[in-house]
Amino acid sequence: MASNRNPKTRKLTKATATIICTTLLALALVVVVVGQVFAAPAVATGRIDMKIDDADEAYVESDDIQPVESSANTTADQLVEEPAKYNFASVQKGSSLRVIPGEEVKGVICFYNVDGNRTTHIALELAQAPDSWEVEIVTDNLHVELTELSPEPIEDVPDGMVCLTVGNRGYALAKVATIIVHVPESEEAGTQGDIEITAIAGWLGQTGTATIKQTRDFDFTIKVI
Repeated sequence: MASNRNPKTRKLTKATATIICTTLLALALVVVVVGQVFAAPAVATGRIDMKIDDADEAYVESDDIQPVESSANTTADQLVEEPAKYNFASVQKGSSLRVIPGEEVKGVICFYNVDGNRTTHIALELAQAPDSWEVEIVTDNLHVELTELSPEPIEDVPDGMVCLTVGNRGYALAKVATIIVHVPESEEAGTQGDIEITAIAGWLGQTGTATIKQTRDFDFTIKVI
């Protein structure tokens, strides 16, 4: 029996079947690829948390990351175990002074601690002075504890301290030592005297004994007018 189908219809049917097969193959490939993606292990992104024991403080070496603070459970003994940083910073005000015979003149030395983590214990001694001149070293308490830098001048300054400008870093509190020089009335005008003050800085270890010491000399030149 002869077929009634049109040749164009047969061509269309074959073309449709080809398209359907191609689409099914493409879908199968997509399913395989997607399955591999979801089966692959995820890559970790973002920050990595670091666990820190209560007995330690972690310091991250970075230009823009601040040291990680210790746990609230950290005891004073544990803080002593922190790597020590010693700071012996000073500013001398008025190294060249003038005085009238029979009068006195004052020089000032300031000590501060913004970069250490141990208290700096300072003692001052008179190393040199003219025989007939009297030199008095006036201090309140030269146990220089760590203080924080302030971006603005510090207005609430405790007794025995001053507010210093620390370069372009800001402002800090400092302990003050006053050097009072008494010149005899018999001293002739034009006489010049050299005063030398030696500062001895020490830091205590865990047993309470001084483990490290450093000395620094401060010179004052005084001219009688």
